[in-house]
Order: sequence, then structure tokens, then C-alpha cells
Amino acid sequence: MTDISVTRDPPVTTVTLNRPDDLNRLTPGSMALLGRIVAEIAADDNIHAVIVTGAGFDFFSAGLLNPDIRAAMSKDKVIEFVLLANQVFDDLAALPQISIAAINGTILARAVELALACDIRIAADDASLTMPEAKWGGFPGAGGPHRLGMAVGHARALEMICTGRDITAEEMERYGLVQALHPRQVVLDAALAMEGLSAETARWRHAAQSRFCGNATPRVLARPAPCRTNCALRLNGRKMLMRAWPPIVRAGARCLRDDNRDRRSGGVGTIGHSDRCFLIPPPSRGRSGEPKAADTT
Repeated sequence: MTDISVTRDPPVTTVTLNRPDDLNRLTPGSMALLGRIVAEIAADDNIHAVIVTGAGFDFFSAGLLNPDIRAAMSKDKVIEFVLLANQVFDDLAALPQISIAAINGTILARAVELALACDIRIAADDASLTMPEAKWGGFPGAGGPHRLGMAVGHARALEMICTGRDITAEEMERYGLVQALHPRQVVLDAALAMEGLSAETARWRHAAQSRFCGNATPRVLARPAPCRTNCALRLNGRKMLMRAWPPIVRAGARCLRDDNRDRRSGGVGTIGHSDRCFLIPPPSRGRSGEPKAADTT
């Protein structure tokens, strides 16, 4: 029995964490396997949506570590494991396909970070979620603080992480952490029923990524997590501006861009207006470096 089972039924692939005897916990070996599975999905143009779920109906997953497991590992091994989880979850979040976490039971610790790396989350109506790392003397280290804040807001994310309390299914839905609740036995079926919407969205997303992003994704993921969103927005905005807008607008945008460059270098700047550019001198500065007041005489 493999630790992770994959059911490929184009246009959907279902990835099941398949260690029910150990609460569907991810080991270093199964995490590396998940990374390879994600890479294969990313390269498969016939797959438009991927569903991540847990085997059985008790646990989605108990995550990676707990105090006993962590105590049995060396510090270097723990760091290596967490860094691997960061890479795999980043790759999952960067998939061109739409990803859906079907949370079919209790979800703990870094399994929450796995679910947060998915685009959409649905859960069993009696599921519970806990991020207990603070109680263990640690913190969520695989993208959770960043992605949780994006999902539920900064203050709520801080409260969930710092208290380590159990979050009910109703709270998950109210906070916006999950998009729908279903009876535990039909959570996977509900995720599969979303395939039509997911496939259409994934086709748009894949086309948009190919047209506008080019090779921007590795550049975004290379940034520290708090910087990724702004970096992605800047890169996508720049590509869309220069490719999608009419020529008259692009000309003005280029003028403004050149103006900013020239002003930083102290040279002559330009101001874009419609399809024309006007040369302007850089503002003169006094000894303090502040711009001089305009001469009104």
C-alpha cells in the first residue's frame, strides 16, 4: 500500500493521503512522493483540477510532526523536513490547475498548511481544525502564517495560531477558511461535483499564466513568503499592461516608466500623455537635497 494514492480521471486527479493507521500523517518519504506527484500534475495538460483528501472518514491528516516525533529526530532532520514541506506546498500553490482540499475529517498542524496551499477548501460539517504548534513550543513553518492571513485576515490568523484552539467546521466556514460544508461521507463527491467550474477556471488560469506570466512564477516563489503576493501582482500587472492594453496606452506607460528611471538617475525625464511624450527637466534641488520652491517672479 502506497502512502499516497493517485486516481487520474481526466480532467481531474485525486490525491489521497493514504496512511489511516497513522492519522494520514506525512513522513519525509511521503512528502517527497507528494512533491513528485505535484510536479507530474503540473506537466499534465489533460488535468484541469486536482483534489487533495485523506483516506477514511476520521482524519484529513495530522500533518507532519508532533512533540514525540520531533524529539526522535535531530535538529538538522527537522529543518530538512520543514524545508521540503515548504517547497512542496509552494509547488502545489503554483499549479496551473485548480486545487481543491476536500477536508473529510480532523485536520491538524501542518496538514492545515497543506490545505491552505490549495485554491479552494471544502470540509465535513463535523470536522475540526487545530494549529497546535504554539502549544508545542514552535510555530507553523510551511507557509501557514502567510496563507492563513490571506484567507481569514491578519488578526484572525494571529488568534488561531497563538491560541492553538480547536476550530469548528462552522467557524471555518464563517471565517472564510472553507467555502462549503458537507456531510463527512460525501465531501469527496462534493469536490468532484465542482469539477466543471474548476475545469473552466483552470483553462482560463492556464491560458492567463501562459500569456501574461511567462517565467514569472519561479521569480515570485524565490521571494520570501510575505513578499510573494506583491511581487506576483507587480509581475502580472506589468505583463498585462504591456501586452493587453491598446498601443496608445502602452506608449504612455512606457513614457512614465522611462520618466521614473530618468528621475532616479538624475537625468532628463519624460511625462507620458496619450501617445506622446514630453521632455521635462528634473527638479532642481538645494543643498539639503529638497526640491527648490518654484520661482514665481
